[in-house]
Amino acid sequence: MSSPGSRGGLAMGPMAALSAALTALLSVFGRRSTPPPTTEPPLGDDDLDGIRERLLYMAGLVEQMVTDAVTAIRTRDAGLARRIIAADDAVDAEERHIDARCQAALEHRGTGHGRVALLTRTMKMVTDLERIADLAVSIARRTERLAERPNTPSDQHLPGLAHMVQTMVSDAVDAFVRSDAALARAVIAQDDVVDVRFHAYRRATVRWMEAEAGRARVGLDLQSVGKRFERMADHATNLAEHVIFMVDGDDVRHRRP
Repeated sequence: MSSPGSRGGLAMGPMAALSAALTALLSVFGRRSTPPPTTEPPLGDDDLDGIRERLLYMAGLVEQMVTDAVTAIRTRDAGLARRIIAADDAVDAEERHIDARCQAALEHRGTGHGRVALLTRTMKMVTDLERIADLAVSIARRTERLAERPNTPSDQHLPGLAHMVQTMVSDAVDAFVRSDAALARAVIAQDDVVDVRFHAYRRATVRWMEAEAGRARVGLDLQSVGKRFERMADHATNLAEHVIFMVDGDDVRHRRP
């Protein structure tokens, strides 16, 4: 890692310097497995560290929900599906808390360009994490309906798709934790591969549905599961784009880096 005051021998701009200062906390916390304190310190120089700590905890919750969703649909585990659904309340609470904290920080500490950029990107990351959690809940609800149904020939395509999406989410979180723009770019590159796998899964499911009229309802649930994994990959891509901006100041949205 470059020294805090430079990257590639050049002086860092204010946004990069602020981002580097924030990431120092990660060597201590990494992903959080326990909630941060519910009582926040007064707003001040450490408010960004507190916000980042909450974001790390939220990311860990969401990552676990995705991991469990992959397992639940593969094993048709209705009990695990119900635990995923129950876990969503904690994610929603973190979303509200972090958004309020970011808004308070913006109002209290002024509107310097680097500070505003980091806080607004943090709020965008929170939105993407919350939507990934919602998609995991949606998969869990369909898992409950599919629990008594046997696996279908199309299921051979689902584990590869689900595992790749799970890896994208995990790597996007890792890229944030480590301020690793290269890993974030690797996440983005996987999105096209996920699209290919999703279309293969969808075609296989359609063929299975067409072979017998009574399979339509189950087939539609299976199609929905695949689509939700594909949407998770889109949000993981968004997370990676935010990381690249926070680390390098490069806005790669709507274009490939």
